[in-house]
Amino acid sequence: MFEPLEDLALSPGRLSLALMPAAKISGPNLRELNLEEELYTSYSEAKAFYESIKTDSSIPPNQVAQVMNTLNTILKEIIKLQTELYNAGRLKNLEYCMITAIKEAPGDVQAVFFENYERLLGK
Repeated sequence: MFEPLEDLALSPGRLSLALMPAAKISGPNLRELNLEEELYTSYSEAKAFYESIKTDSSIPPNQVAQVMNTLNTILKEIIKLQTELYNAGRLKNLEYCMITAIKEAPGDVQAVFFENYERLLGK
């Protein structure tokens, strides 16, 4: 039977999940975490690991496939994050344009707009 991927030990000088030191989390708190950068770093590391094992005939194909599946999952998360960031930026810009435009309207129209706007945001 095959070894679990996390127990995979490769020849000297090659990457090995079993020998990689555990990462210690220090520094930025959750609000300061750059998710885009972290996903890219994870993708880069997984890609380097995949490149180092993909042609090694001593590694079972199912384990190579697991690494490839991990790469695909990370790519999906990067795409999802980029889409969410784009949509959030677009919405923020739309809101800015709408409020800037309404400020040019007469005072009574502004008052009614902002009253309704705040009421609807509260829902």
